[in-house]
Amino acid sequence: MCEEVLTGPFLDFGISYWGSSLMSSEFPGLLAKGFQSTGRYGIGFFSVFMLGARVKITSRRFDQGFSTAKVLEFGAGLDAPPILRSANEEEVMRHGGTRVRVELFQAPGAGGGVFWSENLHYAFSLGEIVSWLCLASDVDLYADEAKGRPIVKGNDWQTIPPRALLSRTHLVPSPDRKAFDVFASKIAPNLRLISRPSGETVGRIAIIPSPYNSAKLNRPGTRNQSGLHPRTDTAPPFYSCASALHPGDVHEPGAQIKRADKK
Repeated sequence: MCEEVLTGPFLDFGISYWGSSLMSSEFPGLLAKGFQSTGRYGIGFFSVFMLGARVKITSRRFDQGFSTAKVLEFGAGLDAPPILRSANEEEVMRHGGTRVRVELFQAPGAGGGVFWSENLHYAFSLGEIVSWLCLASDVDLYADEAKGRPIVKGNDWQTIPPRALLSRTHLVPSPDRKAFDVFASKIAPNLRLISRPSGETVGRIAIIPSPYNSAKLNRPGTRNQSGLHPRTDTAPPFYSCASALHPGDVHEPGAQIKRADKK
């Protein structure tokens, strides 16, 4: 981000950068190429303060020099104004981009931490959280625990084996993994691709026989538009189902269902 974005739309949840005059001046012709933002209005960046009060944002546009890199630091959450300064040599990202660092209120795996499930009384790993939350990401996602391998590959939800996709739609504690594997093995052969007449894949769907429904595993399905789990984005068109999905839930006129190549 440039300085104007970092201190403007980035910090103003009442204004969207996309479609603004600032965007038009920075990326002329973008709208003419049919660009449409998948974002929605919300509190945006400020949701980070649910995790911690000390936040550091480092950013540099990919097409600008190292000297333009900026750091925006919040030392006490919203109780004190942030400090904007130039990034030092160690902070500059070689290939540009934006990095957000948060000092967490609690250890991530502890009770109340970001990896902790209060309902299941279980702490998941970063990789499990990322693959569940961003199950249909259109870019590769990495976590340190994967040692250089992507946790999720861009758009791989269209091609990964059915059991792998079903696993991605559920956060299952280790003690329940065997029961879930049995469930997934029964359902995986039923998973089908949903495609438009043009051949474009718009979803994957499975109908679950009632004997395999359970209080723990049954859910009405997963759908999103920007690659994120429905707890962050409830818009269509992506559907990956691990339970019965009613025909009225599929909002794709002319969509066709066909068998996936991989079992």
